[in-house]
Amino acid sequence: MLFRMLICVALALPAMAKAAGDQTAGLRPTVFGTFGLTWHASDHLSYRRSLDQARGTRGGRLDTRTDSVLGVQLNARVNDDFDGVVQAVSRQNATGSWQPRLTWAFARFEPVEGFQLRLGRLGLDTMLGFDSRLIGYAYPAVRPSPEGLAMIPVDYLDGADLTLRHLVGKGLLQLKLFSGDSDPDVVLGGTRAELADQRINGLHVGYQGEHIHLRLSHGYSRSRDSAGIAPVLDALRNIPLPQTRAAADAYDMRSARSGFTIFDLSVDDGPLLFMTSLFRFRQPQDKQIIASQRGSRSLLLYRFGRWSPYVGYARMRTDRNDGATGLEGIPGLEPLQAALLEARRRGLFDQRSVSLGVRYDPRPGLALKAQVERVIAGQSPVVDDLRDPSNERRRLTLFSVALDFAFF
Repeated sequence: MLFRMLICVALALPAMAKAAGDQTAGLRPTVFGTFGLTWHASDHLSYRRSLDQARGTRGGRLDTRTDSVLGVQLNARVNDDFDGVVQAVSRQNATGSWQPRLTWAFARFEPVEGFQLRLGRLGLDTMLGFDSRLIGYAYPAVRPSPEGLAMIPVDYLDGADLTLRHLVGKGLLQLKLFSGDSDPDVVLGGTRAELADQRINGLHVGYQGEHIHLRLSHGYSRSRDSAGIAPVLDALRNIPLPQTRAAADAYDMRSARSGFTIFDLSVDDGPLLFMTSLFRFRQPQDKQIIASQRGSRSLLLYRFGRWSPYVGYARMRTDRNDGATGLEGIPGLEPLQAALLEARRRGLFDQRSVSLGVRYDPRPGLALKAQVERVIAGQSPVVDDLRDPSNERRRLTLFSVALDFAFF
């Protein structure tokens, strides 16, 4: 209820800014978006950029849904200490619709230099640029690598963050603390699941110099819901056997604590841009439904006037566990055991990709990008095998074109 009230305050900021007598007050609207085309030839595979999309690009079909986005944003400034942002975005969601969603609606207070507090609906800021990942113009390539980013299907948090900044030499040292709730919808193996009541807490420490940006992020999330597997867990607990109750506990993610640690490095020096991230997602050792994961992503870009060719590499892999359910050999429980194994399979993510592309900026606020990407996956939640879900040799070459715009 508190955060809903804060969102209402953020939505009221434009009127407050308009009524303010301060000469620094004002409104700044922005329209941004991406018109994207994707295609590949692997007819039994489907490619998605994130888990919160209902459908992906199928082989042999030109697709406009994977990367296309339309958004509006309004920055409202009341005075030097108080402003806010409201943002709404339309893109394909987990139900397959394009219903607009409120992704940002926060008020920002900065009473003294180096101290900033934001309250309301905030973009999740776990990796560099992650909170603005829906603004395609702000990202060098066609899309952020799904490896890693796909495992964080959260566009926003209803909560707060506190940022402290201090000048060190010619650079800026920054500490940010954030906390909030989210309720993302995801699609795994063709099945939609509502991840209700996700609590996410974290911090990051960073240093930004003239040409370099370093950041270390750490935090955890806690779920209050078991999503689509809840009926299976209830059925197991209703069977008076120690094995079934142990299996239900091992596959129940309610109140389980999952952690993340991410290191980011960005070097932007003249025509050269280099970005890399290392990430680790940790899962509880006593939970069988999902294993811990680790990965990386890198992008190298060089600017030749308005043309910027780039190359990228990304990797995600899942730590293997024995996959045992504890129900092996018990007559009559084969359907429940199969359901548990299927739920676990959907959480596996072994994928790597290499991309080559070029970006052309004809004018400020407009960018045209073309990219070819080779994707090699085993089990993957974003490269679905529509013919054989157990297939661990998924290969495709994805061709993408995107027109990004951001008009102020």
